[in-house]
Amino acid sequence: MVHVEHDPVAVEVCKHNHRDDGIIHHYVEKFEAIYGVDDIDHNLVEALVKKYGPIDLVLSGAPCQSYSGLNASRDQTSYNAQYLQKVGKLIKKLDCIQGGRDRVLFLSENVVFKHHDEVDKCYSDTECEGLTPMRIDAKGFGPCKRNRFYWVNIPVGSSSHITEIASAVSLDDLLDEGYKAVARLVTKGEDETASMVVKANAFLASLSRIDDDRMMKYKPEEKKYHLETYSISERERMMGLPVGYVKDPVHKLFSELTTNAFINPETSEEGKTYRDYLHPDLWHYRKLCLFKFQPYSENPFFQLALSSPQEGKLQPSFYTEEQYCKHLVGNGWSIPVVEHVLAQLRDLFADDMLSPYNKYTYTHPWEPYKSLSTNI
Repeated sequence: MVHVEHDPVAVEVCKHNHRDDGIIHHYVEKFEAIYGVDDIDHNLVEALVKKYGPIDLVLSGAPCQSYSGLNASRDQTSYNAQYLQKVGKLIKKLDCIQGGRDRVLFLSENVVFKHHDEVDKCYSDTECEGLTPMRIDAKGFGPCKRNRFYWVNIPVGSSSHITEIASAVSLDDLLDEGYKAVARLVTKGEDETASMVVKANAFLASLSRIDDDRMMKYKPEEKKYHLETYSISERERMMGLPVGYVKDPVHKLFSELTTNAFINPETSEEGKTYRDYLHPDLWHYRKLCLFKFQPYSENPFFQLALSSPQEGKLQPSFYTEEQYCKHLVGNGWSIPVVEHVLAQLRDLFADDMLSPYNKYTYTHPWEPYKSLSTNI
């Protein structure tokens, strides 16, 4: 499996969860390293196939900021916006280089937006007619909204057996103990709202929106209510991830950087540096990310904030450990939806080519999945 991911924290989450899982993982830091800077580079793609190929399946989640209606400065002509189209061109180039084999299968995801004809053409076999994306909202598969486009050339079956049940699932049972959905508080009477379906709004990734006012829960406390935004664990559950999938590796990383990249070197009497304490696998964070420190009420009385590698951004965003977790969840996919879209892959390959992946045997904690055995 070849991962092309420029965010080193996201890479660390993947490595933590999928180390020693029976799959050989290769990590490429920049998309440009396999594609080229502007136009597609045939030699780079050919080298990719020679080193890691043949490539059977491409999954892509290109940056969405330039297409999102929530971004006031969206610009479909920006450099970041071109990744969505470049993935389609990469797939065509792979098909060309791997000629004689079955076509590369793909799923490319992005936000729902208008005027996507040029993007559609990049994923189509013909020049004049584009591939229309599927539009799927995760609220039909679980407790969390996530309306997205999926450009896909894999046959996708009916979802009615899931959506008939999951569409009626509310987020209440996914919240931490004692908390309830704010929607039940602001509407009239508990009797009237008991049967009302409440879905969490789509989780967002930008620093200014990861904890916005749409992501609130409440807990009764004597004669008042305690309000909080959704926790990391709640967001993991609602997106279909096992609890701790994001939180545990990010906590381990931030603890390691705080202790061995800063505290130990600065308190060393022998003049040692981070290279004497920090594992070499983490040295690259000093090159890829910026570091910042914020006051904190508990020992060591500061907390590390790490910038995400947002190339071209004049003012980088700095995330604390908790914020980075929420940032990654906001950038992620709804697992139940992707499960459904990819389910028919099993029908495209001979049984003797398939083997079970048992690293995560996980049943989503809502119906109809609770009654089924679901592997992710």
